[in-house]
Amino acid sequence: GTGILAISALKLGADRAFGFDIDEWSETNAKENILLNKVDNFEVKLGSTEVIPEGDTYDLILANINRNALIELLPELVKRLSKCGKLLLSGLLEEDEKIIKEQPAVGSLTYKETRQQGEWIAILFEK
Repeated sequence: GTGILAISALKLGADRAFGFDIDEWSETNAKENILLNKVDNFEVKLGSTEVIPEGDTYDLILANINRNALIELLPELVKRLSKCGKLLLSGLLEEDEKIIKEQPAVGSLTYKETRQQGEWIAILFEK
């Protein structure tokens, strides 16, 4: 997911992308896909939020992981949003929506919308 989301963002016009994953295979796979898709300005690292370059902020943050992992990462992800940045959370089930929206970390954000396909949802917030 890390590579696919970043590569898609770059192909849709993003200037740069940064991705991280705690799974070594996913990091390796993302690096292979960078080469296969011939994209520039994409860095991927093995680890969690501690590998995000210090001081970097982002106009768009995409996170496609389960609810419990998102809850743990939310404070750092919100901190890394630039002014007017957007946070798109997916990999969530319908019953996760209320729990995510009640998290203190998203209290400073504006809820924009939820989209659903079957039991899966994606939630968009904006700073």
